[in-house]
Amino acid sequence: MNIAEAFSRTVARIPEKPMVVFRNEAYSFKRMDALSDRVAGGLAKLGVDPGDIISIGIPNGPEVVISFLAAAKLGAVVVPLNIMLKEKELAYVFKDCSVKAAITFDEHGEILGRLNQKGIKTPRPVVVGKSRNGSELTFDEILAQNVPSVSVPVVKQTDTLLMVYTSGTTGEPKGVMLTHENALSVAHSVAQFQHRTEKDRGLCFFPLTHITGIVNFMVDSLAIGATIVLQERFDVDDYLDNFGRYRCTVMGAVTPVFQAVLASPRLPETDFSHLRLITSGGTSLPMDLYQLLKDRFEVPILEMYGMTENAATLTSNPMEKQKEGSVGVPLPGMSVRVVNEADQDLPIGEEGEILARGSGIMKGYHNKPEMTRMALRHGWYHTGDLGRMDVDGFLYIVDRKDDMINAGAFKIYPRDVEEVLYTHPNVQDCAVVGVSDERLGQVPIAFVVPIQNTDLTAEELKDFCRDHIANYKVPRRFHFVEELPRTPQGKVMKRLLKE
Repeated sequence: MNIAEAFSRTVARIPEKPMVVFRNEAYSFKRMDALSDRVAGGLAKLGVDPGDIISIGIPNGPEVVISFLAAAKLGAVVVPLNIMLKEKELAYVFKDCSVKAAITFDEHGEILGRLNQKGIKTPRPVVVGKSRNGSELTFDEILAQNVPSVSVPVVKQTDTLLMVYTSGTTGEPKGVMLTHENALSVAHSVAQFQHRTEKDRGLCFFPLTHITGIVNFMVDSLAIGATIVLQERFDVDDYLDNFGRYRCTVMGAVTPVFQAVLASPRLPETDFSHLRLITSGGTSLPMDLYQLLKDRFEVPILEMYGMTENAATLTSNPMEKQKEGSVGVPLPGMSVRVVNEADQDLPIGEEGEILARGSGIMKGYHNKPEMTRMALRHGWYHTGDLGRMDVDGFLYIVDRKDDMINAGAFKIYPRDVEEVLYTHPNVQDCAVVGVSDERLGQVPIAFVVPIQNTDLTAEELKDFCRDHIANYKVPRRFHFVEELPRTPQGKVMKRLLKE
């Protein structure tokens, strides 16, 4: 089954149910079907054929979902573009793949104009909002054309649906090619594990151009029938307002968001009576935060683990059983191993690299055959993450393989140090990275976001760490910052901190 077929079945089953709620306006499945038909027809009129590439890079709103559905109906490949990308980053994408049309907004439209002037081939823009110069086609104009919908082409489940550019731990962006089957299988498997149904309402602030927003919200909605309550970005007051107003059932977030929600003075007045589960991804929840959430909401907390190369989710704690500190067990259709440097399976409890294979794993990296071969060698995707398994098959993330710090004869996992720092009452957020050292090779340093209006010092944190971990793990320096650079999924961008 492909995305368009899955959506068509849901429309036929629950046509009047809201698919998207945005700025207090509800868009039913039937309405989204009709709007995406119009956009598909308009894009076909522009010359977009099955297999062509369409980029979608606009702020959160119903237009993202409509464009995604329209592309699926055309049998096109979607390249999601983060709205924060700058000229150099967009130029790289457009040089790496031939984008036929770009669903864009004014700021990126201006960048496309500058790239054209520099002789870089850019796609035909369709601007959401006002045309920059009066000559560009706008999204509203496509809708107003009311072009007859196109016949859904024969699209196999193994055909490419998405090409998501991700830097991962390296600086070179890679176009991760994901199929219709990858996205649908992960969405259905997550729904099975977490008992998701059409009765669920999830509040989404994740960009719908990020793999989490795409699969865990858009594909989940079109395939399962759940409602997306959509925000343009995270704002804690809006989040709490919308959560109560729309009686949301699932709180899917990341560490900084949970911290902001728990710290809000408006928390006691918010209606959480319909909340049935909390999901967390991006990075493992600090233990103290996990317990705070458990005590406050008294619902299952399902930590998840995944990456773009696996269509967002590889493992999850099931509703039937959760283990604190674990990211759960492999989803149906997925397998996970923990191996040594020679790709040999390690005994239960030993730490090694996490490998994965199954229905969610990517086809490969666009235009990067050698990188694809290395990532998928021996038929298993090599995640670059370190973990261990327990006797029940639950996976525990230790750290990124590339983030492990080699200090002389000692190996330091940054997460071990971060877990200690998180327990300090005046630490709001933190990250530990390794930097070069002439004597030891590497030493740990810490970036810390202190609680506001506190007089936290490096010496205080050093003494605190010495009381809880071995001396060789104690950060040599502490940098106090207002915030940590994070991806939309909540992962700390440690490469930027090292730089």
